[in-house]
Amino acid sequence: MKGLFSIDFKGIFKGLLFSILGTALVLCLFFIAYSLVFNLVTSKPQKVKDIFAGSSLYSDLPAVLYDQAREEAKGEHIDIPLKDPGIRQIALDVYNPELLQSSTEKLIDGFYGWLEGETERPVANLDLSKQNKEFANKVSVYAKKQAMELPACDFSQLQNLGSFNIFDAKCLPPTISPAQVKKTFSRADSALLDAKFSAQDIKANDGEPLYKNFKNLPESFSIAKNIPFILAIIALMLAITIIYISKDRISGLRRISRSVLLAGILIVLLPIISSSIAKAIVNNMSDNDSLASIIRTLLQEFIQEASKIYYTAGILFILIAAGLYICARKIENDNDKIPKSKS
Repeated sequence: MKGLFSIDFKGIFKGLLFSILGTALVLCLFFIAYSLVFNLVTSKPQKVKDIFAGSSLYSDLPAVLYDQAREEAKGEHIDIPLKDPGIRQIALDVYNPELLQSSTEKLIDGFYGWLEGETERPVANLDLSKQNKEFANKVSVYAKKQAMELPACDFSQLQNLGSFNIFDAKCLPPTISPAQVKKTFSRADSALLDAKFSAQDIKANDGEPLYKNFKNLPESFSIAKNIPFILAIIALMLAITIIYISKDRISGLRRISRSVLLAGILIVLLPIISSSIAKAIVNNMSDNDSLASIIRTLLQEFIQEASKIYYTAGILFILIAAGLYICARKIENDNDKIPKSKS
């Protein structure tokens, strides 16, 4: 009766230990692939540039920013009406996708140079003075054209004429000429025209440059690059431990094979899961279709780059699993061929 109700605690503990080690190996292999995306995509400035360039960011963002500025300016008195289609077109021609791309790529180079320890601070200098002066000049030409198309004010209109704004005016007073209108709009605020920005200009609440609040980021960036190698060593140690505590090498190799196969399948499925999650996030995040479209294309480009790594790693792990299983079978067959000694 004692043998009937006895519990094999050693066997239960060993089975639990195998489950823990197997799960840890699967997770370790999974995060190796996950961290490789950081190493081979996120940490590479050229890859980030390619993702941005492949999305609709540069083509769509200028219009999104302009329309947002126009909405924020509603109800405020401004000399230049942002709702005017002509002004909008001038702005989009001057602050065009090429300018946005070149400016963004300069920021990327400066930011990654700091992360990689090449500079003591992010070198992010933007000089929009040329574009601002071009915008002011084109607006002044446009205003002059508007003035030339206006009829001269009659006596009753002059009596009711308040402050004059060419874009709101119904007529042109005799004291104002189209040339004067052009000159007025070409004389913009010099501080605005000579707008220059650098990383030093972005301040935190304490008045210090914002990047100083993230002074440890370059060190963390460097450590993150070593994560795949650390995980690979841990995975190897887990595999050796599984073989060591198994009853023989054959059962150990088979256990490792199953874990590696499971990790490979999960990694291969990850791009499909990521794409579905990204689509759900974008569809529920914004009522602005243009902004949602930009984010959607950015995510699509990133997932496309990441998928190459996930598929490669997943297939590689599946092949390794198959190789380990074949190796275990070969060892088993070789053992079967060895004649057993008679006792």
